[in-house]
Amino acid sequence: MGLNAGLVPPRVDVCVKAGLLELVEHGAREGGWSVRRSAALLGLDHVRVLRWQARAVVGRLDDAKPGPGVLLWSCHLLQPLPTGDQTTRG
Repeated sequence: MGLNAGLVPPRVDVCVKAGLLELVEHGAREGGWSVRRSAALLGLDHVRVLRWQARAVVGRLDDAKPGPGVLLWSCHLLQPLPTGDQTTRG
């Protein structure tokens, strides 16, 4: 059975994600492939692979609850909300 059984479903087990990430890493290490090229061959969106890689680094490869969330790369864009005791200067 090859890797061309179809697109990877929206939700996959942690073991499947880890295996796909290992294939992407192997492609980069042994063949000099980009994440985008490996992801395309595996039938994955490369952004999905990048998210999995970021989550794997912090040990959170398991599925999060569905719903809106904050992307890791956008966390630096968040600004704290002013509280009532702060005054605004114009």
